[in-house]
Amino acid sequence: GAPGLKSVSYYEIEGGATGGTKPTDTSGAILAETLLTQASYDKFTAVNVTGDQVWRFDNKYGAVMSGFADNRSYANEDWFISPAMNLAGKSNVKLSFDHARGPAGSMGVSLTYYTVWVSNDYNSGAPSTATWTEVSGITHGTTAWGFVSSGELTIPAANLKANARIAFKYVCTDTESATWEMKNIVVK
Repeated sequence: GAPGLKSVSYYEIEGGATGGTKPTDTSGAILAETLLTQASYDKFTAVNVTGDQVWRFDNKYGAVMSGFADNRSYANEDWFISPAMNLAGKSNVKLSFDHARGPAGSMGVSLTYYTVWVSNDYNSGAPSTATWTEVSGITHGTTAWGFVSSGELTIPAANLKANARIAFKYVCTDTESATWEMKNIVVK
């Protein structure tokens, strides 16, 4: 019976207080996929290079990859590759996405296991058939399962041409692994 809001996913109160998850601004986006529907997830190509574990779809967490199964870690290399984008004539193109790692006991796994790459000559098949450039500067969370923004990652100027694809590369070893979840991928 009192004034207020109910069941909101994000709020911002005068004075600066906020809560929930702020929606991603997709205005003017070249690519904007939540990965929270099968149709959105299916626009990407999951490529398994090593190991039996593979990227999978989850309608709550998006694209999910883990090298942990049967109570142990297994060595893996798996790529999650975007559809082709024409970035010719564009400048200052940024990539952002929300991602989380876990569980708590695996938060010390090397951050070099979670990388982002861009290519202009990948079409299909093994990622090793193409030339890839790493996109650096990913912001990682420090709390298990806590989704954070990657920050705005700059796509290298040399890759601002046709057939640009973004790839999320996950690796782990037989001795350590973690789960990587991602959603709300935006290129603009």
